[in-house]
Amino acid sequence: MSAKKKAAALDALFAAGVTSNDMEWLADELKKRETKAAAAAEAAAAAQAAAASAGVVRSAAGPPPPALKGKKAADAVKEIFKHTERLKYQDEDWKARDEALVKTGKLITEGALACDGFVSGFDGNLKELVHSLVAQLYDLRSVIVRSAVATLKILMSEVGDHADAERPFGGDVLEGLLQLASSGNKVLSAAGREAFPHFIDNIRFESVISASPQGLLHWLRGMKHVPVKLTCLNSLLQALQTWPAALLASSHEQIEIALVEAAAHSAGEVRSTARQCLLQHLANTPSRQEEVDKWLMRYPDTKKQLAKEQDDPKKKPAGLSATERVPTVLRHGESGARERNGKLGGGAADAADTAAAAAGGPKKPTLLKRLTTKSSLKVEAASGGGGGGAASGRGESIRDMAASTAGMSAAERMQELNSRKGEMSEEEFQAERQKIIQAV
Repeated sequence: MSAKKKAAALDALFAAGVTSNDMEWLADELKKRETKAAAAAEAAAAAQAAAASAGVVRSAAGPPPPALKGKKAADAVKEIFKHTERLKYQDEDWKARDEALVKTGKLITEGALACDGFVSGFDGNLKELVHSLVAQLYDLRSVIVRSAVATLKILMSEVGDHADAERPFGGDVLEGLLQLASSGNKVLSAAGREAFPHFIDNIRFESVISASPQGLLHWLRGMKHVPVKLTCLNSLLQALQTWPAALLASSHEQIEIALVEAAAHSAGEVRSTARQCLLQHLANTPSRQEEVDKWLMRYPDTKKQLAKEQDDPKKKPAGLSATERVPTVLRHGESGARERNGKLGGGAADAADTAAAAAGGPKKPTLLKRLTTKSSLKVEAASGGGGGGAASGRGESIRDMAASTAGMSAAERMQELNSRKGEMSEEEFQAERQKIIQAV
């Protein structure tokens, strides 16, 4: 403590009536407070170490910056709007776009989104900003993509706990990051994958996980690309390890079906990660064991391997305990936009690119061309696996295939048919094959 601070402390004590006769009492009180502070610091360090050992990335808690006021606030909001407009489309001046991305991140950090000019119409302003940042994820220049990801991560920390973040982040941002993860460019794919731990830590909404309309389970089951499946599984594992159980309660069946399918995948890494997710899910909700066993009936080898790992102490799930899982407290409305804590937090796609397309801007590519509407696994399990139920499941599978292959080329239809061969009888397979050949 500096001499100036010591003098101020003595003046305060003297003014409060503390005398030399009170020194013993004062020393005891100071020791108590020092002990309490040390215990709190030790507990925080232990919690951080536990989270790190579990592979959990947690946002750094920090006080919000001083609120911008007056002309500074107005100028900051005006600049945010200018950069949002500049970043809506891609053009050849990539250096100017990179500069706009960096400045946008800096303005967000300084608290521009808490200013009245942005808070007024917060929902629409946030969607516009997110759409502009996502548009830059589809650039082929790694410097632009990395800057866009970095700015999105700053935005996640700032508004991830606000209810208005659910739709734009769970839709456009989730799809854009998965698009990066599936890129053949190693730098771009790494940028996409590395953003997901921060995404899951801050954007905590049930719709981010659920299969409908476009959560992680939707992409996990619909995409054949292994890097996308692994990204979805690792993100789901982090959510199972860290999110409050109540956030996932209504998605248990969807989670189980998707994970059982992934646990029987041809890629070993996908199978292994899916089993880790199943083990964590069962550790969180042991009462779901019977339901999981029902979905595993179709995959006896997977069931055997999972049971073996459940009995292996080395495979014990590493999730946080219920008391360590931070509950989600959402902010709502424009007043909530001013209350910035940037800690908690994202759901469904918005058609924000419609206006961009109408204005002549590039239309955002879609990551998923087609998805079957029902799981053949679910149909078969629901029918009990009997002869009549199996026949019904095969008929359902053929109708699903007909719906999902509409508008596809003959080669694509044949590939889809071959992937579903195990779901139908030989006669049905040959009949469908002949239909495709005759159509050519």
